[in-house]
Amino acid sequence: MSLAIIAALDDEIRPLLNEINIDITIQQNSFCIRKGMIKGHLVFLGRSGIGAKAMQSLCDYMCTHESITYMLHIGYCGASDPRLETGDLVVANQLICTSTQKSYAPLQSNVGQVQQILQENKLRYKVGGIATVDAAISSPHEKAYIASSYDAIAIDMESAMLAMHMQSANIEYTVVRAVFDTLDMQLPDFESALDNTGKIKPFYMAGHLIKTPKDLLKIPKLATAANQAKQSLYQFVHAYLNQWGG
Repeated sequence: MSLAIIAALDDEIRPLLNEINIDITIQQNSFCIRKGMIKGHLVFLGRSGIGAKAMQSLCDYMCTHESITYMLHIGYCGASDPRLETGDLVVANQLICTSTQKSYAPLQSNVGQVQQILQENKLRYKVGGIATVDAAISSPHEKAYIASSYDAIAIDMESAMLAMHMQSANIEYTVVRAVFDTLDMQLPDFESALDNTGKIKPFYMAGHLIKTPKDLLKIPKLATAANQAKQSLYQFVHAYLNQWGG
């Protein structure tokens, strides 16, 4: 059995990047795949880049060129359920593409396995639908609208595309996201200041902060949220690898 762990951003898998003993690195367009060993397991550790199109490119490559038997998709998400706090994990039982209105469901047995791991390791989580959107959702009002329209407890920009590809290729998968922004958190509009891999474009970021200096005050809170979400993902993946049978 071969396991792929895929995220949109390197930051979401940063602790794993520090641990993997890389044998091969494959880089095309926005995606990068490292093949190597983590905790004694052969793993494909991938970064797709931001958005469905980037995820499509990575999935096309993985399904065509690599023999993957299981896909674990992790990363940050926005909460659309007021009960979710920063760092909480969301286990998807349904992935909804808001642009096509199509939905995809991972095997309930795989969702149940993840729930058991989270319970055994006392990690906070909630099971529910994740809505995949085409652009970043920043305001509490927009998040609440997505929740009511799609019966989703969280929001991201890639998961439904991955689910579509995995089901088409008959590859089992699980999606586990960590809450970055809670429902009531208003995110600054940094989208134009990031490249498609999530790295800051200094010139554009400087221009944004000159135009909207109050957003500078939000950066420490965003960094704290990212660290909390990242730590939750790291704890989960390590627990998952301890039970991985590949």
